[in-house]
Amino acid sequence: MTSSLLKLSAAALAAVSLNAFAAPADSAPPKVFNDVGVTVQSRICGELMAGLALGGVQALKMQFPGGKVPEVKRKPVYDTSAQAVVLLSMAGSLKLEERLKAGEIAAAIEKMEPQVHVDTAMFCQRRVEAWIRAGEVKKDFVIQAYDQAQQLMDKAFAASGSGDDDQ
Repeated sequence: MTSSLLKLSAAALAAVSLNAFAAPADSAPPKVFNDVGVTVQSRICGELMAGLALGGVQALKMQFPGGKVPEVKRKPVYDTSAQAVVLLSMAGSLKLEERLKAGEIAAAIEKMEPQVHVDTAMFCQRRVEAWIRAGEVKKDFVIQAYDQAQQLMDKAFAASGSGDDDQ
């Protein structure tokens, strides 16, 4: 396994465990993130969180090769994925150019040091949780997002047959 894949797996496991540890980020998101508006930031956050959730699936599959990934280990992946769904939906009004720019920024953040990636994801997580607590995201939508995210992540766990419990 390459060094960059190991770094990504470590970052993914750290990020999908954000809900369990909820420690403050070591630093603010990078300037490239802060230089865009909140709606574009939501898109960036959604893309980062989705990538980390999928990275978490892959990391758990490596941790449980050919075996069943326990539900307790899957929960942070589901949570991260649900947050990604909420964030992406909140950025649904973006024009194509803005979505492309957000994708470029998300890709740039993913190429930065893993700690920058994790710190940005923690910022995103705190933001979406604050929006949910403030009622800016309806409870019914959060439930739908979680259900959709769980279905998507279960499919990711089932891909290639490793790490799934045949749900």
